[in-house]
Amino acid sequence: KKYSFKKEKVAKQLWMDKKNLLKLHNKGQVLGLHSHSHINNLETLDYEKQYSEFYKNKKFIDNICNQSTISASYPFGSYNKTTMNVLKSLDVKLSFRSNMLKKYSNLEIPRIDHQNILNKIN
Repeated sequence: KKYSFKKEKVAKQLWMDKKNLLKLHNKGQVLGLHSHSHINNLETLDYEKQYSEFYKNKKFIDNICNQSTISASYPFGSYNKTTMNVLKSLDVKLSFRSNMLKKYSNLEIPRIDHQNILNKIN
């Protein structure tokens, strides 16, 4: 069976736009970086490419919220020392990873990945 839908309509329902982000910010939610293109192999990129990913993301969120973004979360849990150096250079103070291993620094704060929760429910 074929399904007919408009991708613009689906995208609007699935992803947040600037208006949604500003609404969250105005209600006191802390917005954080997650890379510009939600890349799944961030740790394989060199410094310049990682910097570009987070710099674009930071400029976008900073402009919406009119303040400096100081937190991040690694997409797909993918990061390395280079990634942490990039975040430091962008004045990020806290970053979260998607596992519960021991915390080593403020740029490696453990969190439970939503996919792990969904896997346990199903």
